[in-house]
Amino acid sequence: GRVFGQLQEHGVPTTKLEEIVRQRDENLKEGVYAASRGDVHTALDKVESSGSITSIEHPEKRQAAAAQQYLALPREERDSTLMLAASRDGRAEINTNVREGLKHDGTLQGKDQEVKVLTARDLTRTEKKIPSTYETGDVVRFGRDYKQAGIERDVYYRVAEANQEKNTVTLRSQDGQETSWRPDKTGAKTASVYREEPRQLAQGERLVWTRNDKEIGLNNGDRLEVVRADATGVLTRKEDGREVRLDPAKDNHKHADYAYCQTIASAQGKTADRVIVEMSSRSPLSTQRS
Repeated sequence: GRVFGQLQEHGVPTTKLEEIVRQRDENLKEGVYAASRGDVHTALDKVESSGSITSIEHPEKRQAAAAQQYLALPREERDSTLMLAASRDGRAEINTNVREGLKHDGTLQGKDQEVKVLTARDLTRTEKKIPSTYETGDVVRFGRDYKQAGIERDVYYRVAEANQEKNTVTLRSQDGQETSWRPDKTGAKTASVYREEPRQLAQGERLVWTRNDKEIGLNNGDRLEVVRADATGVLTRKEDGREVRLDPAKDNHKHADYAYCQTIASAQGKTADRVIVEMSSRSPLSTQRS
């Protein structure tokens, strides 16, 4: 920001990182250089000339093609491939297509077991301060105690009601206790907001863990393989061979999701050998501003 600019103006030593090392394909690398200069047309021309763009107008056909490209990879290469979708709906459709393919080739075995997972709503701090942002059933967890508001750290609250006129959100804990929360006054900074969504799991399923949890022994980004899934819980195995059992009755055990396709927003900062992206040309993420 401005403070950093002022430090530079007053002679603070500055090192500029100008060499791109993440992209190894020369056309793609030149495209990234062009994008960094704001030359969007050249950037897209370079990416297209590398054969990396396939145009499919219909969303469902485009999502099916992305899934098929992933499934066509050898199994050992799938783990080093990052598949992204610009929207949650696109991500869900791609994951459905991938799971069907994995069942067909025998990677997924046995009957599906439905479990509930918590998916982040990715709200801005400003959005978290507005009661109308919250929907009944949303799950809210805070990173610290707010005793005057009756809020405890790391408790998973369900949204029972959001009242925009009173600027309040009624939160209900697992034991049925309710508290009236003013998000414009307290807690928005440390609040994490989730949706509880169903997922079908089978033996061989690949999952990604989405939150650091010392109690369970899992870190954000850990990859898991489902060993067994039934009504009593989900037994998973980490890449290092350690087994971790997830209890469906515990909310802090629900921070897992399919490892096949992610939204672009959730994949920022990640590096992969291969990336498959499904996106509409009308998506806000495909504009020059993005």
